Amino acid sequence: DATTRFLNEMRRTAIEPRNENNKR
Repeated sequence: DATTRFLNEMRRTAIEPRNENNKR
């Protein structure tokens, strides 16, 4: 469904920046 895709993308965008911050 489009909703699941949208939620998955939001989770990715929310997790990606955290990982980058952890690297620094």
